[in-house]
Amino acid sequence: MSTFCIRNGNTADCTSLISKAAIGDSYKWVPVAGMPTNLAMSHVAMYIKSALANFMEHPVTGWTEAQRRKASIILGTARAVMTTYYSLADEDFIAGEMALPYLRYNVSTTASTATTPTVSYTIETRATAAMRTMFISTTDFDNDERSFMSDLVLCSVGIPAVQGASLISCQHHYLSEARDGSRKMYDVIEKQFWKSEPTRGWMAADKALFQDILWHKAGHPISITLKTNLAMDPDVAERIVLAGAGSAASRLPAVESQLRAANTAATLLGNVQVFYEMSGGVMNYDLLKVAIEAVEKYRPGRTRMTAVMGSAVIHHHWVPMSVVSRATAIKWLGTIMDANMGHIAMAFGFYKAMVEQTSSGVGGENEKTLLGAHSLAKLESNFFAPYQLGRESYLDYKAHMKANRDKAKYRAGVIVFSSGEADATTTGQGSGAVGGV
Repeated sequence: MSTFCIRNGNTADCTSLISKAAIGDSYKWVPVAGMPTNLAMSHVAMYIKSALANFMEHPVTGWTEAQRRKASIILGTARAVMTTYYSLADEDFIAGEMALPYLRYNVSTTASTATTPTVSYTIETRATAAMRTMFISTTDFDNDERSFMSDLVLCSVGIPAVQGASLISCQHHYLSEARDGSRKMYDVIEKQFWKSEPTRGWMAADKALFQDILWHKAGHPISITLKTNLAMDPDVAERIVLAGAGSAASRLPAVESQLRAANTAATLLGNVQVFYEMSGGVMNYDLLKVAIEAVEKYRPGRTRMTAVMGSAVIHHHWVPMSVVSRATAIKWLGTIMDANMGHIAMAFGFYKAMVEQTSSGVGGENEKTLLGAHSLAKLESNFFAPYQLGRESYLDYKAHMKANRDKAKYRAGVIVFSSGEADATTTGQGSGAVGGV
């Protein structure tokens, strides 16, 4: 368990002491001792047999022999894949969710086998006679099992990162209710890889059970910190896509709820600003932009300012000295959001009135996203006064624009593209300004 000083320590070092309930003994991660991580997938049968041995030692009440075999194939294949693609070592697991190995991987080299070392397995003394018989027997998979295992490899590539995203979103590895955001993360993976008839038939009898084993149990023993860091890392999302499992990256990289709400607010303010200012209003949300950028400069898993030295935003005079990690940057961002909810509610009222009263709407896809955003929808009731003031401000904007048109004082806004360089002077409008009078 990690320790830190509550009396006068750095808040960046603090972690929750609450432990999530461990999974049962039947589902603990059974490693193959001595197995190089890059070879785990090549020896998937040994991981499947290790999972089966663990079910033999810790049987699940009510399971049939067929269910136990299928569960072993799911756990063994998924864990071999994750071991290889995430280079999982002992320190990457929750100690209480690890089981002792039943098998040990051995490599021996002699003068005659120098170019092709001899690989063998040693069965640990803890294995029962029945387990030993199972381990030395030939591993035979039928065609349907092999087809499913091929699909399972691609399903498993993203499990640690997707579980991390689910943990960030709802504090659970996997929720099975269709309406839950967690379930939707896994649903897209199933839609991509569970298309073959053998796979659909293989899963049909006990679909909910096997979904729970794959999406919940298989990756549960991996460190929560590792999984959440993987979920927030954009490079991990890109690698998952390049591996051919793009559906697993559909909700990646994940972000903290505070950052997600702040990004939504910034998008809203960006949509509203030009219209708001055209009628004489004043809007400046640079502080929010700086706070968002401060969070994004600390990549997941990094805790100290040295990780991002040289970043201009970290040295911005608005950023308090207490911001020394992603966690503290998130805390500061949350403080700014809390202090300005009235302003955001006012902008949302303006925006919603504009959408309702404009036949063609504004913002395209942003319109649907913003109107349906949970962080914005609740502002209507929680901050009713500023929200209503925003709606009234839109009516003032319409009246202002109509008055100018009636007096023939309105002219179209200026749209001038710039080179993108700070000193663009070709047209005299290097900033790409948009406006109207």
